[in-house]
Amino acid sequence: MISNNVRVANRAEQVIEQLKNADFILTNLPYVTRIDKGKIELTFRRALIFRFKDRYSAEIEGFDNENRVVVKLRGRKSYIEIEFLPIDGTVKYFVDYTGPRQWIVRKHLEKIPLSLIMRADKQSKKKQSIIISTDYSEKLSRFSWVSRIIMKSILLVRTRLDIDKGGLLHAIEEILAETKEARKYHALYISGESGKNKFRLLFVNGELVGKYILLNGREYFDEEHLNEYEGMTRIRVYGIIDEKTLEG
Repeated sequence: MISNNVRVANRAEQVIEQLKNADFILTNLPYVTRIDKGKIELTFRRALIFRFKDRYSAEIEGFDNENRVVVKLRGRKSYIEIEFLPIDGTVKYFVDYTGPRQWIVRKHLEKIPLSLIMRADKQSKKKQSIIISTDYSEKLSRFSWVSRIIMKSILLVRTRLDIDKGGLLHAIEEILAETKEARKYHALYISGESGKNKFRLLFVNGELVGKYILLNGREYFDEEHLNEYEGMTRIRVYGIIDEKTLEG
């Protein structure tokens, strides 16, 4: 087994999230010479005349509580397993190979996790094009801006909850923790309504960057009044597909 730590430019946890995406893995694996019917063919060469190739099915196993991911490539003749996890600002990987012609494959084995980490790090940088320092609270008060956000989003959760005073954010955190689909999106829009009272929240990379609260006909933009919200509430959670919409 080969292991190492790779220093990344972005948060290691964000890089790990990118590595949990099966489509990302399949389209960024090195040594791919063919993709057919969900199978990928990897070809390893040494000294030009020696080679080993196999067709693999890919299985991505994410461990949310530990924030790690295991990529399993099952071939007809061989097996490759790669594990990624964040450690002290780096992404640590373990990679192992079982099968014939190890003297050919092992020479190239370490390039697989290294290549995936570097490309995931680059992709994570693109995903963070949103300026987190921006306060979106005032924009959340504008129905036209909110409508544009919803048009570029996908509804992930629709539920009803009885919110106790001071318990709104905790309730939202529990909803997001139970919604695996939410982890695929860097930006989330959440709305809730209880009679005349309502709230709108915007999360970017897990950080609350916008809050709008309507209580008894009055508008507020601070967490203090967010904690005043209570009652049986219709809640909707949206994953924002086009993050550029937030720049409008």
